Formats: sequence, structure tokens, C-alpha cells
Amino acid sequence: MSTYLQLDTETRSLIQGCMDDLVEIFGRPCTLVYPARMTPCENCVYDTVTQLSSNRWRSGGPIPFPNSTACPQCNGKGFAATEVSETLTFICETDPKKFIAPFNKLALTVPAGYLQIKGRLTDIPKVERAEFLLYQIDKRYVRVGEALDHFNLVPNRYFHCLFERRG
Repeated sequence: MSTYLQLDTETRSLIQGCMDDLVEIFGRPCTLVYPARMTPCENCVYDTVTQLSSNRWRSGGPIPFPNSTACPQCNGKGFAATEVSETLTFICETDPKKFIAPFNKLALTVPAGYLQIKGRLTDIPKVERAEFLLYQIDKRYVRVGEALDHFNLVPNRYFHCLFERRG
């Protein structure tokens, strides 16, 4: 804990309860999209020698196709990519002037397109594993900074992380 600000246990638990409420009440749902998981194609027979589809329909597969043509489900790759995602609640800030507070007296030019999220420390592994974050349904952001636990009144409870818009 900082030598400048000492908080007793009661005050710390009050601040912690308020921060939990802020995340729940004012937080925005954000979807973390993880790297695609490769699953064997359920429509064709996999060839272990070529490590591709054998281009033969698997009996009982969902889309029948003639032999020696590419499987319509996996395009002859033998695997299908399954997107894995999870929706979590974070406090989101898109105005750079608000999350670059220590430097607001300097003449800095920060371009639009950055997002800072604040969430629970237990969600750091999920944020770091994600390929990108979807904010407001269709705005894709990629993590450009580490998830940090600095500048918090209650340490070891919340983190903040910076993302950059990419599509």
C-alpha cells in the first residue's frame, strides 16, 4: 500500500463494495473472442497420412456430397474452426483525456480509437488470452497494453487495460 494514503479496513471494504457496484451498474457488456478452436469435421472422413479430408462423405454426416469432391463443410481441410467467445462486464472509457489523467497538462495528441477497460482482477487471464474484444456489438478492439493493477484505491482487486480499435 502507498505511504501517502493509508486506509483502514472498514473504509477499504466500503470502497471495494462501491467499486463492485460501479462495475455491475455502469459496466458495459463486452465480448471477448478467443482464438478459434479446431474441431474435426463431422461431415467427412479424415485422412491421417495427408492430414486433410479424404473427400469421402462420413455416413450420417449432415451434408452428403459425392466422393472425390471437396467436403462442403470444411472445404477439404478436415477440420472446422469453431469461434469461442465470452461476454463479460467492464467499465469502458473511450475518451483518452479521461484515462491519460496524469498527462493532461502536457500538450499530447492522442488519436481517437482507444478504449480503456476496468474490471475484476480475476478476469485478467481471459483478457490476455482473447484475440480481440467486441465493444458495442461491432467495434473490434485489440489489446495494446498489459492489464495493470496500478492507481487503485483497493489494490489486488481491479485492473485496467488499453485497447486499440481495429475494424
